[in-house]
Parts: sequence; structure tokens; C-alpha cells
Amino acid sequence: MNFDSFKLKSIDGQQVPCVKLSNNKQSDKTALILPGFAYPVDGPLLFYTKLLLVEYGFDVITIDYHYNERDSFIKLNDNAKDEYFKKDQLFLADQLMNIIKTEPLLICGKSIGTTAITIMYDHPLIQTRLSSTSFIWYTPARAWEKLIYILKKGNSPSFLVVGNSDPFYDKKNHISLGKLPDYIEMIIPGAGHLLEKENDMSGSIDNISSVINQLEKLLKEEFFSMNK
Repeated sequence: MNFDSFKLKSIDGQQVPCVKLSNNKQSDKTALILPGFAYPVDGPLLFYTKLLLVEYGFDVITIDYHYNERDSFIKLNDNAKDEYFKKDQLFLADQLMNIIKTEPLLICGKSIGTTAITIMYDHPLIQTRLSSTSFIWYTPARAWEKLIYILKKGNSPSFLVVGNSDPFYDKKNHISLGKLPDYIEMIIPGAGHLLEKENDMSGSIDNISSVINQLEKLLKEEFFSMNK
């Protein structure tokens, strides 16, 4: 596996570490991994996701924006944080879309990373390639309204995972979604926001394993392919 490090710039000029992972063959498809607020790209769910995607022929780009360690972000009030985050994600999207030349594109977000997807979704350079873009939504936190809008609009295969013990889980959201084309959801009983099972280490590991197994099944079925 090949590892290439590079850096993007944040909206206030800070360096944002990135890594591109690839196998030894030239790929015509790219996956973008957007982590959580404090959940890193090497957290277990994202770690095995990126390795699996590389195994299935994707070039994988991970973005370590480290908002939990960025003083310029932490010191802001909630409204200012929302505005900073939106501007920063669009600025990152500007840079990323000038780097990612291949299609199709798969964008995977965890927690605040799913909020980042809902922001990047409106970027003109992503809008022009929606017909070749698919999404993985891991444990969405905020922006459910926009997320539901994107899913109902269709056109882009989506895989969504959430635990029903996650504080951000709301059964009404999933009833609202119903059965949609090119949409697979996985609601894990008793799982929290990290897909953890309280006081049950082996159960928590099983939760992660079940997600990765389902993702591999979808990759084998070419669920994310635009040529199905």
C-alpha cells in the first residue's frame, strides 16, 4: 500500500494534514474520508473502512482537520463555530476538488464529518459531479434536516449507519426516510455514538465488525457504482 502525505490550508491559514492511500495499481475512483470532531481517521470504524476501500480499488484521501485541537475554533461561541465550520469546509472542498480528478467519488463522513458532507454537497464542483458521487454516513450528529433532503433527492447511492442508543438518533428521521432507491441504512440495537455497547467490549467490537462486513457486501455488489 502506498502512503502519500500532503497538506491543505484551513480558512484561517492553518495546515490541515492529509494522507492519500492507494494500492499499486492506477485507480479511476477516489474515496474521501471526513472524520469526527475528536474521532480520528485512525479510529477503528474509519481505519477499517479506508483499508477496505483501498482493497476494493479506491484511492483514499483522509482529512485530519483536528477541530478539537484548533484554538481559533474552540474559542468561538456556538454560532461563530457554525459559521467558521461552514466556511472552512467549503474552502477545503475548493482545494480537494482541484486535486481529485477521477470519477466516481465516494465521500464518507463520521459524526461531524457527515455535517461536512452536507456543506460540501452544495459546492459547485461537487454539484457538477453528483451523478458520479456516492456517500457513507456514519453516526450523523447534526444537520439531519439537510441529510434527509439529500437522501430524498436521490441520484447518489448512500449507506447510513447509526446506533439506536446514540443521543443523536431519532426514530422519526428514519420513519421519514422510509424506503428509498439506492439507500441502505443500518440501525444497530443498543449502540452509542461510537457504535459502542455499554460495558460490553466484545459487543462493541462486534458492532464495528458488522458495519465493515456490510460495507464489504455493498462493495462486492457494486452498490456505490454508477454503472449498475
